[in-house]
Amino acid sequence: MSRLLREKWEEIACRMCPDRWKARFFSRPFLLGVGWSFGLVTGTAIVTNTTPLTTRAELRGRVAVAGAAGGLASGIVVTLASYPILALLCGVLTSVTTRLPM
Repeated sequence: MSRLLREKWEEIACRMCPDRWKARFFSRPFLLGVGWSFGLVTGTAIVTNTTPLTTRAELRGRVAVAGAAGGLASGIVVTLASYPILALLCGVLTSVTTRLPM
């Protein structure tokens, strides 16, 4: 969906909704962002606390590259397929990687 169309949709949705719905409409992305930040900070703390100092920087760099690659890949999957396919692939990938020896 183009940016202009998305902005028009949001404008129409806000004009149609009572004020209490506007609060819900805008609070959900905010809460999603807060949850995302908590997850990112927690994940970084876990990686930092569980790796030796000599390999910590290299591992954090690899985690950052893996996160960027995952973001790019998820965008491609959603563009070519759909969100349910992305969720299915994430579930399969999670079940496979949790069974790998560390």
